[in-house]
Amino acid sequence: MSQPHPTSSEQSPDATDVLRLRPDPAVAQRLARPTLGTYTSAAPAMTRLDHRVGVAGGLVLVAIGLIAITVAWSKAAATAVVGEQLPYLVAGGLGGVAAVAAGAVLAAASVRLAELGEQVRNAQQIADLTEALRVLAEDS
Repeated sequence: MSQPHPTSSEQSPDATDVLRLRPDPAVAQRLARPTLGTYTSAAPAMTRLDHRVGVAGGLVLVAIGLIAITVAWSKAAATAVVGEQLPYLVAGGLGGVAAVAAGAVLAAASVRLAELGEQVRNAQQIADLTEALRVLAEDS
């Protein structure tokens, strides 16, 4: 059984009283309506697995780039002729730097997208709770 709502002549309930009250069916129906906060954008939020895969992929790219730079340096250092060093520096050195940069960007973007997804979920919860409080305030 639901407890009756306080009338205007009764004292307004505090927060603990509101939690114990069961709203009448009309209020429950209004609370069950989807609110703005329940809709998500077209781009799905990153899950924790997506975040971990992005960070791991970025770290792997950084490691590959560092290995390529090390190999290019050791091969270029093995010869004294500049013309023979250039292919190693161009292929290994520039490719390694590009892989390090791409890995760092991928890892940083994955972390940032995960943070943004958490912020969106928090904002949705705040919007839902605000709407529920507004409905309860209007009906009390």
